[in-house]
Amino acid sequence: MYGGIIEEVLLRLFFMTLIAFIVSLIQRKKNVSNRVLMTANIIAAIVFSAGHLPTTISLFGHLNFLIVFRCFFLNGLFGFVFGYYYIKYGIQYSMLAHAGLHFVSKILLMLFY
Repeated sequence: MYGGIIEEVLLRLFFMTLIAFIVSLIQRKKNVSNRVLMTANIIAAIVFSAGHLPTTISLFGHLNFLIVFRCFFLNGLFGFVFGYYYIKYGIQYSMLAHAGLHFVSKILLMLFY
């Protein structure tokens, strides 16, 4: 549940919203456009991926290009999807999706490892 709650609150609710808020202040607009929200989502997904590098190092024991690419691709893809859910439906759905992904991945790990 940690990833579903804490990571989503930190990265979507605070970080992604902060980026969108700062950009809207710079643009001097009252409403935040979808383009700004998607740009903030991409930035938050990259930061989300970078935050998973220590876990990737502990999982593989070292880093090379393919391992870093895997970390950024998979975590970035899911981070973008969670951000989309946050924009479209709200924080609770991004939390549920993230927690659900962790739940399914832990079951698969137990089955195949």
